[in-house]
Amino acid sequence: MIDTLSDASRVAMGALDADPEPVSLDHVVRDTVASLGPEARDRVRVTVVPGAHLIGLWDASLLRRLVANLIGNALKYSPAEQLVQVEVGPGEGPTARLAVRDQGIGMAPDELDRVFERFARTDRARQSGAAGLGLGLYACRGIVSAHGGTIVVTSEGYDRGTAVTVTLPTMDEELAGADE
Repeated sequence: MIDTLSDASRVAMGALDADPEPVSLDHVVRDTVASLGPEARDRVRVTVVPGAHLIGLWDASLLRRLVANLIGNALKYSPAEQLVQVEVGPGEGPTARLAVRDQGIGMAPDELDRVFERFARTDRARQSGAAGLGLGLYACRGIVSAHGGTIVVTSEGYDRGTAVTVTLPTMDEELAGADE
């Protein structure tokens, strides 16, 4: 929560500066999931496209906070027996794609754009009793923007789950291979 508050404050001030270095998105996701508690870890399924080029000039600590926030939201707004799916693979062109999908409370179409606003929470999120300030996706959008990427939230409606897809630019494969 403290990291989210800090990130959201820095986003609001325009001071969220990434410290980029060659980073593997696959490794960031796996490390983040490994750091979860055992109950949360048991509910997360990670799928990585084999052989995909998923290295970019990114700030690993910011990406860990991004991944932790997205997975945390998916777990928080899903029934305890439901799995959260995390997929890592190539995007279109020279990009990497991270998708986090849940089978939770979902959202109405008119709520999808508002979730990135500071302090925004849907009515159903508030009614669920789940703790939150409405800063997580706001901070996530700032982290993704600082890396030159995009973030999109989709849902087919209430009780139909939510998917968050992040696309980040990757490094040239020859340059990435020289740094591994």
